[in-house]
Amino acid sequence: MQRELFFDILRFSLGITDRVEASLGDSDWSELLTVAEQQSLIGVLFSGIERMPKEQRPQDRQLLMTWFAASEMIRQTNKEVSQHAVELVRKLSADGFDCCVLKGQGNALLYPDPAVRTPGDIDLWVTRKGKTAVREVIDYVRRESAEAGMAVYHHIDYGTFMGTEVEVHYRPSFMHAPWHNRRLQRFFSEQIPVQFAHFRPMADGTVAVPTVAFNRIYLLLHIGLHLIQSGIGLRQLVDYYYVLRQDMTDAERTETRQTLKHCGLTAIAGAVMYVMQQLFWLDEQHLLVPPDERRGRFLLNEMMEGGNFGQYDARVSAFARQTALGHNLERLRHDCRTLRYFPSESLWEPVFRLWHFGWRLFH
Repeated sequence: MQRELFFDILRFSLGITDRVEASLGDSDWSELLTVAEQQSLIGVLFSGIERMPKEQRPQDRQLLMTWFAASEMIRQTNKEVSQHAVELVRKLSADGFDCCVLKGQGNALLYPDPAVRTPGDIDLWVTRKGKTAVREVIDYVRRESAEAGMAVYHHIDYGTFMGTEVEVHYRPSFMHAPWHNRRLQRFFSEQIPVQFAHFRPMADGTVAVPTVAFNRIYLLLHIGLHLIQSGIGLRQLVDYYYVLRQDMTDAERTETRQTLKHCGLTAIAGAVMYVMQQLFWLDEQHLLVPPDERRGRFLLNEMMEGGNFGQYDARVSAFARQTALGHNLERLRHDCRTLRYFPSESLWEPVFRLWHFGWRLFH
């Protein structure tokens, strides 16, 4: 399927345009469903199909029902994941921890219809008494969950809670370059009082979720980190589109730019702004930095080649996906591909990986 056709349908589904000019046959819709699945955007695009004139919708009833069923499953799963997030926050709060729901279910609150966003796992930023508490959080998760995974620098896998995968973060994220990471972790620490007091309704409760100002930095970092490590999909760019659509004063834009520069995120910001301008048609007043066409074209191609978190990248061999050696060799190959666009993070990624191996031995 031509990418531009997919982009046209996506823009219509997001309400950016009010009509789809192209006439799609059943084979086009079948391919569109495949791409939507790879990009975790089935629910978003089906919301567009529902608004289309009857003659433009898929004429193959079986295909339409398949899409409808997948969309309804997303709606149901969203309800369950949001409820599970609320219950887990209640549990952790009762045990003396403070929680902020990161990414997924928090991002969905910015959508006109939160139920169309394909949910993932639950990501919780957990602190104690307003401070980062790495050792305490790791020990707690290992006591509470028999499924707890090995700790990594920024989170530990809780396993499943009420059937939903959970990551418990003691740090929201990180960067590979050490000086940028130090500045980033300082920024996160300074943000704790604000983010953990930003409460919003979710399911049958109220939870803390990041502010839009925080997500301008954090979600951009998330996109950049996954781009460097393995790949990123369009779902995360749609999340960020809704963040950038929120009101922003000139003072807020200036502060955001300063933080981006301080933490080494200006290059990925330029790439994302290009995609926002070219794909989502955002005007200049919503952009954080000037668009970077060279990096932006690379980002857009990587997203379309790899799909959600690079899971569908045909350039990655079975050996790389199924063995530890192959995975690490693939990471090095990926670093070489991103090096000319994001040199600092790409050069430091293998160094960080070696350092991180030692860090994990003591945690």
